[in-house]
Amino acid sequence: MSKLVINTMGSDNGKSGIGVYTQKIVNHLAEYWDMVIIKEDEMEAFANKNIQSISPLISCKNLMFELFYNLFLLVFHLKIEKCDTLFFSAGNRRLSFFSRSKMVAVVHDFSSLHVKNKYGVLRYFYNTIVLPSLMSKLDLIITVSESSKKDIVQMGPLMQDQVIVIPLGVNHQMFHNHYDHNAKKSLLERLNISEKFFLYVARVEHPGKNHMNLIKAFEDYKRRTKSPMQLVFAGPLKERHEEIVNCIAASPFQEDILLTGYLKEEDLPLLYTCAMVFVFPSLYEGFGLPILEAMACGIPVLCSNLSSLPEVGGDCVLYFDPHSSSNISEKMLEVVENKSYRNELIRKSLLRVQNYSWEKTAKLTLQAIQSI
Repeated sequence: MSKLVINTMGSDNGKSGIGVYTQKIVNHLAEYWDMVIIKEDEMEAFANKNIQSISPLISCKNLMFELFYNLFLLVFHLKIEKCDTLFFSAGNRRLSFFSRSKMVAVVHDFSSLHVKNKYGVLRYFYNTIVLPSLMSKLDLIITVSESSKKDIVQMGPLMQDQVIVIPLGVNHQMFHNHYDHNAKKSLLERLNISEKFFLYVARVEHPGKNHMNLIKAFEDYKRRTKSPMQLVFAGPLKERHEEIVNCIAASPFQEDILLTGYLKEEDLPLLYTCAMVFVFPSLYEGFGLPILEAMACGIPVLCSNLSSLPEVGGDCVLYFDPHSSSNISEKMLEVVENKSYRNELIRKSLLRVQNYSWEKTAKLTLQAIQSI
């Protein structure tokens, strides 16, 4: 079998949806294939014995150095490693100008097409001009949803025949609804969270994740119901998070809006199972892994009716218009007050989520790589 090198750079050191994907797909592919990993400086080493981790030829702690390495120096590193096939796990962020190896990349999304002012001028130029040019040099493009495939083809119509869709998965041994009551109680006490709360899980950033409208919707819900419900944001602070922090500080219900920061992997599924409702108001997602995790944990899901989210949630999710805080608030009220409807969403979600697993994602990815 040919030698596979996986470039995991651009994966947020494992602390994002792309980071989760990278960790899961690498460890599962290693069950079938000996491989070499080029990893980010802070990313934890992979434990599988079939994985050899190596560092870039230069320090890439500086973003510009990292981009330079991927664009120009990576090809020389591949020659040293005698690589036959190169796999980019975050191909919508890091690619190379040229390579003598076969190149496969996972392009998760093109949010810059849909969310205004998400990035500065230079990053917007890189995403909309440079990346499509680099993608045209790939032998195969894997993406995670039909919605993302549509965006990729829109940016490069000639690439349609080289794009395939392989959905993300979920770890059913970790994300389930059978956690011990005492363990859940202990977690809530440690995080200072009440027993009834709306949960959001993902990066805390502005504007793409649409936190502002969720906060407005929560305020409207609190005014209408006088409920003790809390709103919990679980995720690392990222781009322009200061605006969200300031919005929370200005809220009349600021004491009921909590930021947990990044949670350890073992705490996250436990927190899902504690929540009354999962709310995901994102303006754009390439896939929407958190709604899949929430479904697996047996809690009802409210989310945007945009991009890939209806594709993932199907008829198991209650959708809203993310641009309308009043519509979000109405759906929050509906799912909390209608217990039978909430239970029906949970029942259907637990059935649907069985179609998704990281094992399935890895096998399809392996077949795709072997095909070239």
